[in-house]
Amino acid sequence: MDGPLAGQEQSETLSSHSLQNIAKAVLPLMSAPKIEIQSPSAEQPVSRGVAAGSAMHVEDKMSLEQFEQLKETFCGGDNHNDGYLTKDQFKAAISDLLGLHDQDHVLSLLFVKIDTTCDGMVDWNQFCSYLLMQFQDKDRIQYGRPVPFQSHPKLRHNMYNKETICRIMAASNPPRYITVSKGGAVCVWSSSMQLQRGCNISTEPTSSHPSSLRITAAGSNGSLWITDCTLMNNCNKLVVASTSNELLFLDVSTTLCHCQHRITEMAHIPLCLDYYYDVKYPTGPSYLLCGDESGSVIILHFPTPTIKLFPGTDTSTRPYKISILTVIESKSPICQVISGVHDDWVQQLQYIPHNHSFMSCSASSNSSLVISDIEQKNKPYVFKLRKGVSCFDFSHKLDILVTGSIDHLIHVWNPYVPGKAIATMSGHTSTVIAVLLSNQLNAIFSYSQDEVLMCWDLYEHTLLQYVTVRFPFSQRLPDYGPRPLYHSSSSIMVTCNEHIAEYQLGITDHIGTVSGWNITTQKHPLCAALYSSCFHQVVVGGEGSEVNVWDVDSGEMVVQFGDCHGSNEITAMAIDASGRRLITGSRKGDIKVWNFLSGECQKTLIGSKEGSEITGLIHLPDKKQFLSVGWDKKITTFPDVPDVLKIHPDEYWQCVGRDVHHKDDILCVAYCRPHYLATGSFDGQMIVWNTDSEKIIAKFRTRTASKLDSMLVVGITIIIMCFFQSANSYRKFSNFFIKMQHKAEQKQAY
Repeated sequence: MDGPLAGQEQSETLSSHSLQNIAKAVLPLMSAPKIEIQSPSAEQPVSRGVAAGSAMHVEDKMSLEQFEQLKETFCGGDNHNDGYLTKDQFKAAISDLLGLHDQDHVLSLLFVKIDTTCDGMVDWNQFCSYLLMQFQDKDRIQYGRPVPFQSHPKLRHNMYNKETICRIMAASNPPRYITVSKGGAVCVWSSSMQLQRGCNISTEPTSSHPSSLRITAAGSNGSLWITDCTLMNNCNKLVVASTSNELLFLDVSTTLCHCQHRITEMAHIPLCLDYYYDVKYPTGPSYLLCGDESGSVIILHFPTPTIKLFPGTDTSTRPYKISILTVIESKSPICQVISGVHDDWVQQLQYIPHNHSFMSCSASSNSSLVISDIEQKNKPYVFKLRKGVSCFDFSHKLDILVTGSIDHLIHVWNPYVPGKAIATMSGHTSTVIAVLLSNQLNAIFSYSQDEVLMCWDLYEHTLLQYVTVRFPFSQRLPDYGPRPLYHSSSSIMVTCNEHIAEYQLGITDHIGTVSGWNITTQKHPLCAALYSSCFHQVVVGGEGSEVNVWDVDSGEMVVQFGDCHGSNEITAMAIDASGRRLITGSRKGDIKVWNFLSGECQKTLIGSKEGSEITGLIHLPDKKQFLSVGWDKKITTFPDVPDVLKIHPDEYWQCVGRDVHHKDDILCVAYCRPHYLATGSFDGQMIVWNTDSEKIIAKFRTRTASKLDSMLVVGITIIIMCFFQSANSYRKFSNFFIKMQHKAEQKQAY
């Protein structure tokens, strides 16, 4: 819904629509693709989130014929129920239609959400209204998300070398970025992407420049070509693959980048690398994966990488040359060669730690992408695409695989179902050379050879934004390394030739601060966050007069409605005792009662003094009253009367004696069953009331502390009082507090 239904006599229903019109309105909204991925494991545990979240998607399983049958059940049929169904009848009807006989909790939760009147009965109009509002909210939330690139990119130029950058890598200790070009130039950048230093890789230091490290072939003067590189962050090593059939291990803990080890005599040219270690256990085993031009994958297992990569080697004479045949025969590191993974060269590979396997891709149509067990005990998953796979990315958290290929298409896969893709997204007009999955942003980033960067919605598979990256090429043709795309926590970096374009994911303000895309949940400061145990949801309200409802299990926003109090900000919120209604108060002094699952305003509580800010709201279920406090220094109650839209307040609480109310603004209120209410004011005074007799039980006041300290004391005292659920515990707490206050006064007088 675009806004709350404030001021209406009753919520809009669909009674004037026929079944065909309702189906036309609902069924297209239900046709959006949904991702339901399950692991092939037979013993997959079912968490609480599955049951709680399923209540929102039971309606997605219904067809048009089932809608017709359900309407017949509502309209009478054999039950003669005058168009209404009770909770048990509703659950029985849905269970018979969908076969959900073991989902009693899910159906009960769905009934509570449809029953907006809270009378224990639902009709056909309420059911259809719930469906339409749910799908409209989902569309508005999903399609109304902001675009990621809202500012121009920052261009960085590698002045040290004009060769094409192979890859951007993030080093952790200290935090910095490292780039390696195809010509062998290693450049170190600050965390803000400022070029700090650079050097050339070589197998041996030269006499004139001891720190110059230019890579050359043994016995020749010609320069070699870097094919890929990767960082070993847990041991401060940089691994470089070259066209000389070698792997170089460089020490990046110093500014010289010495080459410590050199694996030679490899049968084929290594083309791509990947390194994995457990971040929580950095001194533990690690894996280095290498794919070559023959389609084979070489795996190096380092048991103690932080101590020594190659035991028995002498690193005093740098670099220490070791043949790949010697590595294969040695026991440390353990070297494993898996031949024939692809019938074309390996373009990219990735280690999968949760099942000790790896993914690799090639341009082959017979083995475009392969998921293989390192131990070779299980049959590999083979994905076959007509044009092969040029790049991929995998998220174990989401269990989603994304691939890009030369046919300009992007495919989203269930990694355990290689036969058919979940979705195919088209939009690029050139070969897709890089894809990235963002778990935090629920987005897919793709980049093609024609310099177009696109952002896709991960769940809706729709294009959110595309930008054309403009690099200052002069007369040079664009050239890319094996990994031209890098995703940091707040930006996307694209490399082309010796240039880097950095796109911030958010808006940069006039002082240079970046507000991240989809990082904050509200556009305005928050005033309250409440938990509804009935629906297992969190209700959040802010100064922008907007309310968001979030599902705790899935972390998704399920309902959003704004303009709750016009231009006045929300200053107080509460959920009633049933957990199904939301009460909000504004700075202007008006109070409203909402069905926060639909955004419908059910009641408006009209205060006696306009412009008095509401600071606290309480629902008293035993007395069927709403209670409010605020800057008017009084306690106001409103009757909780059904089927009444506008409610005026009852009389203010009356007590015998003078100064029964606070003398300053009431800032907080707390309720403790069965009949205890505590209020605290700005001057540090706290009053405990009996809600049945509306009389004062006790008064507490801090006489020496400042007003700010008094507010803290009152707030803490009220919180403590909420833990005492019995009258006996409260009396003990009250007597203890009075004794402590008398001792403090006597000490001050002395």
